Formats: sequence, structure tokens, C-alpha cells
Amino acid sequence: IAPDGEPYPYADSIEFRPIPDGQVRNQALQSGDINIMHSSNAKDIGNKFYDLREAGKANMFVSEEQAEVSFIQLNTTQPPFDDPRMRKALAMGADLEDVNTIMNDGLPTLAKGPYGPDSIGYVEDTGFPAYDLEAATKLVDEYVAEGGSPEFTLHSTTDASVKKLAELTQTRAEKVGVKVTIVERDQAAMVNDAIGKKYQAMLFRNYPGGDPDSLYVWFYSGTKNDDGTLSSNLVNFAGVKDDEVDRLLDEGRSEPDADKRKEIYQDLDRVMGSEVYGVWSWFTPWAVVAQPDVHNIIGPPLPGEDITQKGETTTDDPALQPNLGLATGHSLIGLWVK
Repeated sequence: IAPDGEPYPYADSIEFRPIPDGQVRNQALQSGDINIMHSSNAKDIGNKFYDLREAGKANMFVSEEQAEVSFIQLNTTQPPFDDPRMRKALAMGADLEDVNTIMNDGLPTLAKGPYGPDSIGYVEDTGFPAYDLEAATKLVDEYVAEGGSPEFTLHSTTDASVKKLAELTQTRAEKVGVKVTIVERDQAAMVNDAIGKKYQAMLFRNYPGGDPDSLYVWFYSGTKNDDGTLSSNLVNFAGVKDDEVDRLLDEGRSEPDADKRKEIYQDLDRVMGSEVYGVWSWFTPWAVVAQPDVHNIIGPPLPGEDITQKGETTTDDPALQPNLGLATGHSLIGLWVK
């Protein structure tokens, strides 16, 4: 029931149009061809879409809640990233704050581990290496002195912004003595490469927020069989095989005490950061951008405990508020067009 006591109107239909190219999607909104769209392009969100909203030509909602992490995924099962020195060297040579400014105008929050600020597993200092060109170069030199080859291939999609990020990664790695060859792949092929561990590094985005146990499927080393052997975990894309990671993941999902559980997952965040099981970059903001006559993007709170009964909508119970995380979906309840 709407605030005026009358039933909410129902749309006759909603048409979904997959538009893979971001610029084409932007143009479709600006031309009025579509009513509403999603975007994770931080530079567009902070500039083009912001200007449209300020001019009264669009409505927009932006959220980093339960955001995916953008990062360089590293294959720890083969050189050079089976060696933690090379993982740390790549992180220390990246200058991620500057990369974030170049790529995103500094809009997203920088990441130092897989858990976002709204997760119980989040800690501000995970031990993720700070920018230090001299220390990074020293680690690479040590690796080379022991016979290691300071080079790797970096898989990137063909999207213009992703290609730009790949080129930035290449340039910064070369400053510490590491040669990077960029390989362009479509997104489906990159996922297959990750499953088969047929890569050395790739630009990736994953791990939307929610319960911190969600990392179990991505980083647990494998399944223990009845005969004591271990079956590999195909979606452990980085190939992490770390007894401490396995222990914390097991303890976290079996611990009923909330405070202890928080400590466990914060310890896990520290391991993921300090061991550089990914070059954690930033938490990806998502925006829902709509025509100026489209309203109530996020929707209303749920109407109390018994949704079959009429009554006042509940506005003060956090459990009944709309989900502000956009990475895993966007509820269309409550959208209306004037």
C-alpha cells in the first residue's frame, strides 16, 4: 500500500537490454533510449553522471557497500608469483594511490585486502606492502640473483579502461625491473584461464561483500577426500595453498561466537594482505543512473514483519531496509516513473 493509502501501480512490463559496451550504454541513457542503467566506471560516475545529475538531467545512486574488490590476480602455483618476494615487489612498485587517481579520479576507497570496510573481517592495516620503489627493486634483484626470470604475462579484457590499467601496470612493473607482456582476452576466456591456472597475472574483480565466509569457496586449498587425499579447488583461481588460510576459513565457519568470529576473519584479512595473495587495489563503486523522471532507485523498506497485512512501513529496523549493495543485484521494487 502506498503512503496515500492506495495500492501501488504495477508496470505492464520491464525490458532488460544487455549493452556490453559502456559508452554505448551511456549514450542510450542520454538519448532517452533507456530509462535506467548500471555503471562501475568510477571516472564516469564522478564526472559525466555527476554533471548530468547536477544539471537535473539524471537521477543517480552510488554505493560502495558490499563492493567487489578490483585487484591483480596472481597465479601462486607457478613463477614468478609462487615466490612471495615477487608478489610483494609488484605491490610495492604499483603506487596504487596514484593509479586510482589516474583511473578513477580517486573516487573508490583503496583496498589492502579482500574484505571491505563494511565487513566484520575488515582491518585498516593488513600488512599489505606500501609503495616503495627501492625496496621493490631490491626484492626483484634478489629473485634474479637466485636464477628467477623477472617477467610475466598480464591478461586483460579488451575494454578500453581495463587496457589502460594493464598498460599502467606494465609501466610501473618495468620501473622495478620486471618485464610485462599484455595478453588481451574476452571475459569468458579469462575465467577459463583462471580455472585452468593458464595465466600468470590478470586484472580481476571479485568478492562482493556479505558474510566473510564467502571467501571459503575462492581460497580454500581443496576438498579432503575419505582416503585422506586432497581434491583441488577449481575456483581457487590464485592457487593459494596456505595452511593458515585453510585453518582460519575452517574456524570461521564453525565458530558460533560473533566476537571470536570477527577476530578470525580479521586475522584472515591480515594474511591475505601481508602475503599479497592479490595486489588489492580498490573497492569498486557501482552506480544506478536513471532518467530524471525515474524515482525511488533503491526502493522502500519492507512493510513490517507480516507483509500480508496492511500497515505503516517500517523505517527504523536495519534488517528491513533496502540492500544498498549493488554488486550482486539491484531490486526494482519501488521504482516509479513520473
